[in-house]
Amino acid sequence: MRDEKYLELLAEKYPTEQAVCREIINLKAILSLPKGTEHFMSDLHGEYEAFCHILNNCSGVIREKVDLLFEDTLSDLDREEICTLIYYPVEKLAMIKKEGKNNEEWYRVILGELIDIARLFSSKYTRSKVRKAMPKEYAYILDELIHVQKDEDDNQLIYHRNILDTLLELQNADEFIEVLAGLIKRLAVDHLHIVGDIFDRGPCADRIMDLVGIEERLRGSYPHELDGGRRQRVGIGRALALNPKFIVCDEPVSALDVSIQAQVLNLLMDLQEQKQLTYMFVTHDLSVVRHISDNICVMYLGQLVETCSSKKLFEKPLHPYTQALLSAIPSTDVDRKMQRVQLKGELTSPINPKPGCRFAARCPYATAKCQEPQQLREIDSGHFVQCCRIEEID
Repeated sequence: MRDEKYLELLAEKYPTEQAVCREIINLKAILSLPKGTEHFMSDLHGEYEAFCHILNNCSGVIREKVDLLFEDTLSDLDREEICTLIYYPVEKLAMIKKEGKNNEEWYRVILGELIDIARLFSSKYTRSKVRKAMPKEYAYILDELIHVQKDEDDNQLIYHRNILDTLLELQNADEFIEVLAGLIKRLAVDHLHIVGDIFDRGPCADRIMDLVGIEERLRGSYPHELDGGRRQRVGIGRALALNPKFIVCDEPVSALDVSIQAQVLNLLMDLQEQKQLTYMFVTHDLSVVRHISDNICVMYLGQLVETCSSKKLFEKPLHPYTQALLSAIPSTDVDRKMQRVQLKGELTSPINPKPGCRFAARCPYATAKCQEPQQLREIDSGHFVQCCRIEEID
């Protein structure tokens, strides 16, 4: 019974025995053709320009075929020029015109080369499929040029040449180059598969939003419709979507007011406890560091000058730069007299720093010895400092 239903459905499309035979012949012929290139792209994350570039160069497929065709006849530079013309025909043609290279001979040569490339790519498909990929207004001309064959009287080649002559006479070559470039890119990849994250991250975005405290009514909002605190929560959620064990937090609360800072910091600490996370927290705000950190590394112009537990650093800072940083923290205690360390001198160039202590130019304790390479030494249990005079100034 089921077989009869299938046969009835097939009979609607193939009503005669001849129609069935034609389709079988056609399908068997298609199966004998080389398999078309399938292009897989994953995790776009809204990177539009990078996405377009990968589409244009077909992940190197076009360059591979250009090398195959012209490796023995064209230089590396010439092959690269052809590839760029295929990837970005409008922009490349504008550059060629500006350089004055777009004479008639150049057009004849480049059109011949592009037709050869299109012919190579079209060999993987049926003629019908290739024609469907062509723009309607140029389908007939493209079909003739791509499938031209040499005969004993060269009639086909003369016909081919006449088509190109007419294109040049009508000053239509630029548009035809753009059409050819588009056809080559269309034939270079048979199927495009986009997988993974395109707009959002991870399979459970709703759970992540719950975790970081974004209300359901706000989940379809654009970034400009959210305040700074909520945007920061979304950023945290994007990081958590990948189920990391280690997260680098680079100035995560620097642009937020104090009350929102506290909310985000508390959220980070709660998540750390729930998910057993490790944070590397990069910030200039020492009050934030004190609130969230277990261990602290103090750096000056990329050079580690002191590292120890958070408690030790705030109780007894040893390096002169650390002491200056801690003295700059505002205090809410009106009875406490501020003793801020004033740093003088000019900043050492970070481009080509000298081998000694990079803080020496601003350090009130600096001597000639500080110009020599410094070593990180353990002054107390778990307390490391890079300063050759630490015992003298402690």
